[in-house]
Amino acid sequence: MTEPASTDSPRATPQTRPERRLHPMSWLFVLVAQLRQFIVPLVALLVFGQGDRNELWPLVGVGVLALFSLWQYFTYRYDVVDDALVVRSGLLERSVRVIPFARIHNVALQQSVLHRLFDVAEVRLESAGGHKPEAEMRVLRLEDALALEALVRRGGRGAGTAAAEGEATTPLLELPPGEVLRLGLVSNRGLIVLGAAFAGVSQFNQRLIPNLFEGWGEALFGWAGEHGFGPAQYVLAGASFLLLAVLLLRLLSVVLALLQYHGFRLSEHGRRLTVERGLAARWRTSASRRRIQAWTLREGLMHRWLRRQSLEVDTAVAEEQNQ
Repeated sequence: MTEPASTDSPRATPQTRPERRLHPMSWLFVLVAQLRQFIVPLVALLVFGQGDRNELWPLVGVGVLALFSLWQYFTYRYDVVDDALVVRSGLLERSVRVIPFARIHNVALQQSVLHRLFDVAEVRLESAGGHKPEAEMRVLRLEDALALEALVRRGGRGAGTAAAEGEATTPLLELPPGEVLRLGLVSNRGLIVLGAAFAGVSQFNQRLIPNLFEGWGEALFGWAGEHGFGPAQYVLAGASFLLLAVLLLRLLSVVLALLQYHGFRLSEHGRRLTVERGLAARWRTSASRRRIQAWTLREGLMHRWLRRQSLEVDTAVAEEQNQ
């Protein structure tokens, strides 16, 4: 990643080891992330564009993105100097960014399925006053990512210090699969995802969704007319269809909850709280307790039936990002 240049400079200390690099396969993950951003316009131009469909311009575009990803890997370095993280990037246009550990308030480790196959993780270092991460590393070996998180947690102090030796991990909360299933039942994630899917499809073809509903309606009413449905049977069929839709949405919500919150674990490391969750993809986030701004307990009708409550915690980092 190319980071903005900093006016600060690391202290003049002799380098006892070479600067650290990203994982050798990091260029692949950068390429995949860039393709995600450009895949929609590329597909749209390929399908709806005019001219010869056998042109090689999509391959040329992928090749350029691949070269850019390799360039970032070979020109990105980072190291720890005293109590700060030093990130160097670029070759022709160089950038040196010095990030004091005291400024880092949140450390987020993310692993997709592809990350887990290669035993790597994407690391995001966030502060309370910025709208974007202080540093974003795609990707590090998982052991290096965890070591960097521990170093940030200790404020840059080495593992041999008294503070580090006295630091203990205290488990606070774990969600068994049964609780994750209940979370899926009380949430509306299925409806949100379905609405987002309809909105995304409508961007390409505004008549697709209306035509789909019209086709379904004609088929259903035609079938009901052939079988001589009366008013009571129409009401029963409508209620059954509505019940089936609600059940399918709840089932989708349960599946999404399992994917996002399977293996949820909240633990305390000294003055920081760490959350781990996810089934196929894994997320690990660490934030200082001092950054907690507010917490909210919510209780809906389904919560009361299941005798549960939802807890939402707002941190300074999340508050800045959601403005």
